[in-house]
This record gives sequence, structure tokens and C-alpha cells, in this order.
Amino acid sequence: MKVNVLLGETREGSTKSKTTLERSKMKSTDEREQLIKDINVLLYQAYDSTLEDV
Repeated sequence: MKVNVLLGETREGSTKSKTTLERSKMKSTDEREQLIKDINVLLYQAYDSTLEDV
């Protein structure tokens, strides 16, 4: 039996469905966005501390 998913079709019982892959991508995107935010905070802190030294 075939099951329709967002990006196409997959056979029932496959090890990883495309919907699971979609969720995995979203998690990676969220993690990437959080890393970017954290890096920006560190950059601003470094910039601010440099201004204080000058």
C-alpha cells in the first residue's frame, strides 16, 4: 500500500518517511537560526567591550 506524503509517495514500512525528513529539516533550521542569534549576541558583546577599551 502506498501512502501520499508532502513531497511525493513512499511505501508503507520504509525506515524513514519524508514527513520525518521534513521535521528533521525544520529542527535543523531552528537550530541554525538559534546559533546565528547566539553568535550575534557574542559579536555585539565583543564590540561593546572593545568600545569600552577605547
